[in-house]
Amino acid sequence: MAIGNPKFEVSDPGLYDALISDQKKKISKSPSNATDWVELGRLQDAKAQLTNRFAQKNLMIRWLPVATFMMFASFLYFYIIHYTHSLPWVVMVPALVFCFIILTAMTVIRYPRSGQRYFQKAISIDPTNADAYRYLGLIALRKCQKEKAYYLLEHAFKLGKDRKLKRELKTIYQKEFIAFLNKKNEKEEELSTIIMSLENEIKSLKEQTESLKSRNNSISKKVKETKAKTGVTIRKTRNDMESQMEEIQSNYEKQIVDLEQAMEVEEIQKESNQRKMLRLTLEIMEAKSQKQKQSFNDVQKQVETILGTDLWMRMSKEARSYLTTAEHAFSMLDKNSVETDFSLVGMELCKALETEINHKLVWPFVNKTNGETKHFLSTNKISEIKGLPVYFTMLAKVADTQNYPEITHLTLGQYLFALKKTLEGEYALDAYGNYLENMSESSGIAIGRKFLQKLKIVTNGYRNSIVHYTHMDFQQCVRLRELIFLKNDSLLVACCKAKKNFG
Repeated sequence: MAIGNPKFEVSDPGLYDALISDQKKKISKSPSNATDWVELGRLQDAKAQLTNRFAQKNLMIRWLPVATFMMFASFLYFYIIHYTHSLPWVVMVPALVFCFIILTAMTVIRYPRSGQRYFQKAISIDPTNADAYRYLGLIALRKCQKEKAYYLLEHAFKLGKDRKLKRELKTIYQKEFIAFLNKKNEKEEELSTIIMSLENEIKSLKEQTESLKSRNNSISKKVKETKAKTGVTIRKTRNDMESQMEEIQSNYEKQIVDLEQAMEVEEIQKESNQRKMLRLTLEIMEAKSQKQKQSFNDVQKQVETILGTDLWMRMSKEARSYLTTAEHAFSMLDKNSVETDFSLVGMELCKALETEINHKLVWPFVNKTNGETKHFLSTNKISEIKGLPVYFTMLAKVADTQNYPEITHLTLGQYLFALKKTLEGEYALDAYGNYLENMSESSGIAIGRKFLQKLKIVTNGYRNSIVHYTHMDFQQCVRLRELIFLKNDSLLVACCKAKKNFG
């Protein structure tokens, strides 16, 4: 849920009622599940926000409760004035009750409840639920309860370590800086008011004491000196405030960068330890594949037939090896047993895709930038730590061979982030966006949102699970093979069709 631009599952607030009803039925079966309560609160809160958005765009919806109340008041007024003696209260009381029910219903439609109570229920069940604290923080933020929102979001971040929360906290800090600037402007306006008051006084003295020219000149001189001193004071105050702002912002950005780097190092170390056992198993399987040379060559020919000779020859040697190993392992594993783990196949498929993305979509761009490399790196640079630049994306580190010679390729997750930000129009990645557009015109292959969506499924749905040693069943493996190379619009096919050099 974003602060400024929330996304909704449906286009009309009324359609949320069915989703909310289904979620309540689900909770009735398992009332102790905190995640279900959080989801119910999220649906209720989304309905309230979507209703408010409709009200902002439609005057009729915005004033619906007021109009209903006015009709109810008018009806009661005319009855008291004109019909008190002609219509008995036995008839009017039910009519008034009906009108009150209608007014209550209109008010509920216009102002539906937020999901606050459901998030509090989730916290009462599971005090460590970071999502519940996050949504409560966002609700407090919308109500301009900044201190409460800051506490809730900070608590949610400590529980969940969510980078998205980090960006939302940064937004809160930036708003605080804006408030700080507003205070500065108020001081400047106060000083300007003093100056204007002095100028008006000078004008009045000139009109009243024309005969006392010498004295008037002396007063004018004093006013000029006062204006000069005031100007110096304003400039000094502005410079001091700007220096303080720069220092605060610099310290904040350094803290964020230090935190991100620490988390990245920790994640890399964790993945490295968890992949040791998987790597050893892969080496054993690759060794067996080499012993069964005839079987391995047969599988290689089968993969070449599936892709076509032209695409097969365009693929890098390393990617062909990974892909053949994956298919060879897939052919040897027992597909009828639910105990069979296809993670080895999935890892080799992901290695083939990662290798080909670097060959076709990363290294050609880095080599093509030439004289533009300096500009590309400067737009990506966030700050500097211990003499080394800190970049917005890992793509810049691959391009910066001087400071990061050890970083030569991107992982699937790193490329997914760079491509996502490129398609979102991030200024730091304009050069890469232009590169993809030129490649699309030359090759006829668009590395766009469809490619991004499939890569996201492969990375988040399969590759990350494999790295964390999660069991992969037969159906999941089949789906991964389709996404990577079996279908005509698969990821490897798109990479192979993309030309390295063009324009």
